[in-house]
Amino acid sequence: MRILKSIKFVVYLFVGLFLLQSCGLKYLPPESPVAFKERRHKVIEAYIRVNLAADSISYNSIAFGETTVIKPTSFRILDSLYEQKYQNEQKGISDKELEEIIEHQRIKVQNDTASVSYLEYHVFSYKEGDSARMVQTQILLDTRLKVKQQEIIETILIPRKKQEYYQKYLFEESFLYPGTIATEEEERFYRFFKGELIPLNALEQEELIRHTLDLMELGYKRKSVRTADLLYTQARMLISGGVKELRTEEVSDVFSTVEKQIDGSEKLVNYYFTLTFSPDEDLSKKQQYYFRFDKYLRLELMQKL
Repeated sequence: MRILKSIKFVVYLFVGLFLLQSCGLKYLPPESPVAFKERRHKVIEAYIRVNLAADSISYNSIAFGETTVIKPTSFRILDSLYEQKYQNEQKGISDKELEEIIEHQRIKVQNDTASVSYLEYHVFSYKEGDSARMVQTQILLDTRLKVKQQEIIETILIPRKKQEYYQKYLFEESFLYPGTIATEEEERFYRFFKGELIPLNALEQEELIRHTLDLMELGYKRKSVRTADLLYTQARMLISGGVKELRTEEVSDVFSTVEKQIDGSEKLVNYYFTLTFSPDEDLSKKQQYYFRFDKYLRLELMQKL
């Protein structure tokens, strides 16, 4: 008997599918969240290309951030009602009035579905002379994936070879060991330099970011973000153009200058040290330089002693 019922079910299913096909109807599976996200990204990329006009030839889509779904108030009210229902069920309480309110609110939500928006964070670049213009933007899309609003968060002009470091800088990825999670030292590095951007104006911020990218590249070459290592490496580059230790190199400790603040705290002003080396094969002849760098590890003074 059970086998007979199973056979009947298969027959009915086959006949039903045949009738649907004969009527010209096709089953369309619902779009997956991943496919919907990819479609939103493609819409944004096309929108950016159109707006860049002539510069669209060099448009480079770098990354997208997490999507923020913006829902009307009716959605938030329904969420809170369901939360109340859940709390009641936990206590064994049955509330028919609450059920009616939820049903009424569900109707409102269905009518408000078209008001849902998607806020997307996008990073892209395009050529500007010999450099690359890096752009962070936020784009608001409606449910039909029409662009409602675009906001430019930040733009910066950097050497094209630094694009990879800029991407790591934005998402705080490891630059010492690419492809891995940032180390604690790298996290402190990011916190310091990003925190220092806050009081600066736009031009100062852009200059500091470019300098930070230079330090990241130096850090990668030396596999270190220790302050002393970054300072010594910059000193070598200023003298020889390379990052390797100089002949018979001797460096002093790195000293710092601090200023007392009104509240009793101390403010870092700069770093200083000396570097001694032999400029040629005559090891008896040595040269010594004094270096001073500001708190951002930017050169303030290089003096031969």
